[in-house]
Amino acid sequence: MDSMIETVKKAYARKKEKNPNYSLRAFANFLNINPTSLSLYLNKKRELSPTSISKIIEKLQLNTTEVAQDNFVTLGVDESEIISDWYYFALHSLIQTRDFKNDVDWIANRLSLSPKIVSLALDRLCQVGLIKEDEIRGYVIAVDNVRIHQDVPPSKANKNQFQMLDLAEKSLENDPATLRHFSGMTFSTNPEKLIKAFQLINRFREKLAKFLDRGDNKTEVYRLNIQLFPLSHRTREEGNSNL
Repeated sequence: MDSMIETVKKAYARKKEKNPNYSLRAFANFLNINPTSLSLYLNKKRELSPTSISKIIEKLQLNTTEVAQDNFVTLGVDESEIISDWYYFALHSLIQTRDFKNDVDWIANRLSLSPKIVSLALDRLCQVGLIKEDEIRGYVIAVDNVRIHQDVPPSKANKNQFQMLDLAEKSLENDPATLRHFSGMTFSTNPEKLIKAFQLINRFREKLAKFLDRGDNKTEVYRLNIQLFPLSHRTREEGNSNL
């Protein structure tokens, strides 16, 4: 079974065979997507948003059951609310727990959300292809690997972080210490070490996430936040004096 990229490449090759002058730009216009984005996608340098993938499926009249979908979903500007609001990925993770119930009220209670928000979020996650409905099991995970398109403005991710800080505060107030871990250290450092520090944090985060996510006996949804930020700030005059 061909992947989506392979399927698109073959469709372009067929058009090229009929007309050797047929360009990738013309193919992109036919698909109604950006030519540069299509070129980068076919060369595996950039992912397309779900909206663009849907356009390809429609234009090429693809049967999605006969096309191997790429093993990730890329969220773009059109899906920015999924990036911004914390509960989308929390719901996605809750579906993977052992005792998950395909019941809106149960989900709402577990995540402290309204049933209306849960229903809308489930529909949206289905729409972008992160989850799907199974006749026997109810909602199940369709894709577990998510990527953020580079065109999504940082403000969308920042909104999510603000929400997580608020949820962390509530956890600090309400959850017993046996179910959470909050700690910190204050130290002086050379800012030139920050790039290396960020790399070490990313490695630790990925290693710990893999450890906690491993196995089938999962019952709760957790969030890992790691914060490293300056407490001291230079004045504008001090900053300019170093130039």
